Parts: sequence; C-alpha cells; structure tokens
Amino acid sequence: MGGFRRGEFIALDEDDCDFENSRLRIDESISSTKNGQADISDTKNEASNDYVDMPQWYMEELAIHVKSMRTKV
Repeated sequence: MGGFRRGEFIALDEDDCDFENSRLRIDESISSTKNGQADISDTKNEASNDYVDMPQWYMEELAIHVKSMRTKV
C-alpha cells in the first residue's frame, strides 16, 4: 500500500506516525539482526527518507493498535 521496503516497514516506530496528516515517516531500515538485536540503519538512499501518505482508514486502525500497545507495556 505504501510502497515500503520490508526493512523500512519493520523499522517504523510510533514517532514515525503522523496521525494528524495521515502519513508515515521513513528514515530507518532493519534488514538483519546482530546478536539477537535489530540492526537499525539508514534507508538505502537519501531519497527514501520522506513521508508517505497513507489512507485515513489505515491510520485510524494504526492509532488503535498503537494505543493498545501502550496499555500492554
């Protein structure tokens, strides 16, 4: 839907979610692990660092998910 690379999507964090403008920020990627921990790196190229517009319904569902994760911690 957003055209993300798998590693970019996996690296998304709550801070990357712009619920007000229905978009996600791509600025990191996780393509492997080291010693059982995610190896977070920059995206493949500088042009990949940007916001991606997402459908409003998707961001509404994501907001519900994020809120439920906060209560589980």
